[in-house]
Amino acid sequence: MSVDANNFKPQRLNLDGKVMTYKTYVSAVKKAVDSSKLPAAVKSYCNALVDHANGNLTDIQMKSAGEIFSKDKDSSKAKGGIQKYFGEVVGPIWVARNNIFGDMPKTDIVSVFHPSAENEPLMDYELQIQELSKTKKGGSNRKKTSCKRVSTTAAKISKVNSLLRNKVSAKSGKTTNTVKSKDILDLIEIRPDVKKFWKDSIQYTTLEILRDNNTAAGPLDAAMYLTEENILKNYFKGEAAKKLIRGAKTGVVKTFLGKPVSEVLSTTEVQQLKQVVSQDNTLSKKFLDNLGKVKTVSSDKDILIVGYIAVAAERRVEKASKNPREIEFHEIFGDAVAGMVNYVTFEVDSKFYPKWKGSGRKELEETKGYFRSKNSMSTRLAKRGMADALGFQPQFG
Repeated sequence: MSVDANNFKPQRLNLDGKVMTYKTYVSAVKKAVDSSKLPAAVKSYCNALVDHANGNLTDIQMKSAGEIFSKDKDSSKAKGGIQKYFGEVVGPIWVARNNIFGDMPKTDIVSVFHPSAENEPLMDYELQIQELSKTKKGGSNRKKTSCKRVSTTAAKISKVNSLLRNKVSAKSGKTTNTVKSKDILDLIEIRPDVKKFWKDSIQYTTLEILRDNNTAAGPLDAAMYLTEENILKNYFKGEAAKKLIRGAKTGVVKTFLGKPVSEVLSTTEVQQLKQVVSQDNTLSKKFLDNLGKVKTVSSDKDILIVGYIAVAAERRVEKASKNPREIEFHEIFGDAVAGMVNYVTFEVDSKFYPKWKGSGRKELEETKGYFRSKNSMSTRLAKRGMADALGFQPQFG
């Protein structure tokens, strides 16, 4: 019997769209599991996870329940769904019962809410309890700079009631979904002190560029901007850059990405792409001749299309965001989410013993990360265009 991973989602278990007190929520979860169409052994294990998170099952008892389930024929089929989705169901119980973020001393003052939308930005569930959030005072000068976070001393801290709802983003591994530029900027927008600090920075402007453009024009425009700010040295500039950006912003983007660059740019303008081509391993092997000049048709007859340049530019922005000598974005991300969103990791080991980790304000202020490019130069590019937006990938230790 197959086990559909989606059956573990809070929405499938009818736990979404309503605020429930902690006690009511725990009962609702167990009732939903018992009334589901999941195999009996899976139901028993899921209930054990609930009881363990709620403090009604000891660690030794949970280990025993996990070992028993690991030998069941349905355990391997169910593991992915349990880690990816049922962690969202049990997470509120584990967080509140153990006061993971230090703001829930009593479960009787906690309520739980799951959104009906399965792709709610930066939130898989809410624990509705008010918390004080720390934000910085001060900011940069009017000239745009690549900001580095100032030290958080008492004189630079202001406490405000910003976390009226304790939003939690659940994940089931070391990486989570990438965070859209719009979602980062939206969090900064509602925190005046944080916005004042970052608004004149290169990082903030880059986020605005990515937010305000489509998935192809955004990375191209960001690459040109970072070149203008001398973050990327002579990388993407001149009339070639301007033409490609204009073209990506108008008409059918996928069609434009499939065009040969020789149809869009003059012979002289094609050579302005030398740094873009030479700094990408894939393109440099195919589209640079022995004299170091850009050629528009490779030896195996592949044509240099606009989409290749757009993906290369996106990868270069990603590379820059990983290099502290160029520009870092993890600090602006940390300032945006810290005190506004918490992350909770849930995994089970080979014996199905649960492993939890909470990342709150302190951890998020120290979280590393980078802009992650998901697009490729394969046939997928020709069929789908640049389907994925360049987003920030948090990295948790």
